[in-house]
Amino acid sequence: MEGELIISAAVSWQRAPWTLDVAQAQGPDPLGALQKVVAADLRGLAHGETKGTLLLHPKGQFRALLAVGVWQGEVWLLAPQGHGGLAWDQLQRYLQFSRCHLSFWNGPCTVLVGSGWRSALQARDTLASEKPLQAPVFSETFTGLPGGVVLADVGREGGEADPQELELARIQAGFPAWGKELTADVLPQEVGLREPWVSLSKGCYVGQETMARLATYGHVNRLLVRLKAQKVGQPLEATGPLTLFFAGENSAKPVGRLTSWACSPRGELWALGLVHRTFAQEGQELHVDTVTFTVQAVLA
Repeated sequence: MEGELIISAAVSWQRAPWTLDVAQAQGPDPLGALQKVVAADLRGLAHGETKGTLLLHPKGQFRALLAVGVWQGEVWLLAPQGHGGLAWDQLQRYLQFSRCHLSFWNGPCTVLVGSGWRSALQARDTLASEKPLQAPVFSETFTGLPGGVVLADVGREGGEADPQELELARIQAGFPAWGKELTADVLPQEVGLREPWVSLSKGCYVGQETMARLATYGHVNRLLVRLKAQKVGQPLEATGPLTLFFAGENSAKPVGRLTSWACSPRGELWALGLVHRTFAQEGQELHVDTVTFTVQAVLA
């Protein structure tokens, strides 16, 4: 898969050039309190396990992307870097009714990306010169790529991944990013975040009624797609989103928005976009300025 280009031939994992925001949920029953708020089903979450989930608006729109992990009986929360403050603030409004609270983690935090990250940590523990790793370890990167987060400063021997290559790999993996594909007007079904991120079988949680109604009676009007353009001479604007157009017989019709894009080493431009379901079809050509994209896959 092209999304694995971040891993060199020498190693099967690398240290990400960014970290995650981390908090600890404390109180009488923090996991039970979170179960009533977030969209995933947290029942049975055991030591060392991690589950990605969403915090939704009561009407179902996206509010926060996070992961819940358990380590030696303690409940930890992870969020993409720079977004934790907003996520913790919104969560705390609900958790206070269960007499639970969040404590922000200010210690070290390392994100490791690649299929060999866990083996690297296990190998570290077997070295006589190394102190055995006692820090919490959770398997989530918020990129759609294999890897995990360690609440310790580790992984320097694996080298550091290039941020542009990581972004390209995320786009090729089709995983939505907070602030790009995931914004306040987006429903989880539009970006392909269903089970286990959003449960349709557990009891009530914030936004559950809308999720159930969509699953039973309706459908969303936009879908996340992965697009590809051949080598382009004029680069796109540095920031987004950008409007996607369908070139009709007489005029160009806006049909969605381009949310993320990155160039491959071969000069191809890969992108993600939210497109009206009528135009979310493999092979469909869409345009941004003079760049012609072809829909490679429908991800939602």
